[in-house]
Amino acid sequence: MVLFAHYFKKQSAALTDKPTSEIIHLMNRASKIILFAAVLLSAQILPRCETLQTESVVIEANTIEVSQSVVHAVGRVYMTLGSKQLTAEDVIYNRGNNTGKLTEASFTTCSLDNPHYHVYARTIYLTEDGDIAAERVGIYFCGRRLLALPKLRTKLQGSREQSYIPRPGYSSRDGLFINLAYTMIQSSRADLNLLVRPTTKHGLEAGLTGGYAISGSGMGINLYSQETDLDIRSRMMPASRILRGFEDNPEAVSPHIVCAIFGGLMLNERIFDVNNPSLTATRFPEIGLRLSNPGFHAAETDPRQTTPISIDARASWGRFEDSTINHYLSRLDARGVVGIRLTPKQSDTSLRLLIMGRHSRYESDYRYGVLGGALEIAHTFKNGCFASARLIDQKISGSTPFEFDNIDVRRELQGTLRIARRESTWAGIVRYDLDEDRIRDWEIAYARRFHCLEPGIVWRNRFSEISFVLRIPGL
Repeated sequence: MVLFAHYFKKQSAALTDKPTSEIIHLMNRASKIILFAAVLLSAQILPRCETLQTESVVIEANTIEVSQSVVHAVGRVYMTLGSKQLTAEDVIYNRGNNTGKLTEASFTTCSLDNPHYHVYARTIYLTEDGDIAAERVGIYFCGRRLLALPKLRTKLQGSREQSYIPRPGYSSRDGLFINLAYTMIQSSRADLNLLVRPTTKHGLEAGLTGGYAISGSGMGINLYSQETDLDIRSRMMPASRILRGFEDNPEAVSPHIVCAIFGGLMLNERIFDVNNPSLTATRFPEIGLRLSNPGFHAAETDPRQTTPISIDARASWGRFEDSTINHYLSRLDARGVVGIRLTPKQSDTSLRLLIMGRHSRYESDYRYGVLGGALEIAHTFKNGCFASARLIDQKISGSTPFEFDNIDVRRELQGTLRIARRESTWAGIVRYDLDEDRIRDWEIAYARRFHCLEPGIVWRNRFSEISFVLRIPGL
């Protein structure tokens, strides 16, 4: 009996000690696993541990290596450069010329921790002329990708024309439409632009235009310019562009002269003509030579900074067809506009004299000439407000086979107004026909800024056209 009791006690102790030892062993292993996991997790949430700050850039990253003027930052890189905030996984930056390369990068001008928008790019290059050149781009709004672009170019300071953002609208002439313009190439020397405007009533308007600057820098100039761009009557900016103001377009006041070759193809281009509302033209192709400097449009250039003498001249050859004829004709054309500032450069008021001349020859023995002039006054007020007026008079000689070549209004008065108040901006333009004493055309636009986004609406009385715009200040 005693032997049995001793055996039972021994077995009970063995059964009790076995699970106890296993529990202790498991707890030891668990503590090691927890410690290992804590190390891994802490590695993911480590704050940026190195910072480099100069006059032009602030860089924070997990690791920063500096070799003379070259900075190599790796791991959760955060950069503040100009008005842009950039993030990347790998950055090579040259402090000497402010150039660099960012991999797996994004940038935004929104100051929120969760920005309203950001631009992601597989690769971003920082150029010597102060641009951000991004490749394989996605534009995200509130975390959702709304646009995908092969390339995007913008400025570190200010912004560029954001024509790649679709602009939908409706007009009695075209029905529903969407304006799309994408810059395929943009550098200090060259540009190439794709224009697409599908409509429900008149089919597709499309074009491919570009140019190459032989001398000077083409930045700030659309190297290809349709011939109406060089008519004084069309020197009035659309209201949608007047909304931009001056601060986002500092390059428009550069005094440099650009000599460029240009070319373009245009299909079913809508031509503004008061006598023929449905007028369209096709250019197939047009090539030429252009001499120009930025800063011609009064509504785009701060009156305090317009250049003393502005020049825009071109010579071209092309084959054209418009909706009033059913065959192509060749045209040799030379035209130009010269602007002379009559007031001191730093004055808030700019008074300019514009002189325009043109001569065209056609294969069917037609000759057409225009000689005209304009007196323009522009004034900039406080808080970005602006007003301008232009009195135009033009004389015509000869005749043209094309309706789009013919001047529709010979004597007119143009007016432009921009009013900025807090987060809202109003802009308007008007054309008054002095020969017939009536308003020919007017346009009004309104935009309101919501933090980093600025949606707007544009109304044009001609064709009862309404369109919607979205601008991202600083992009």
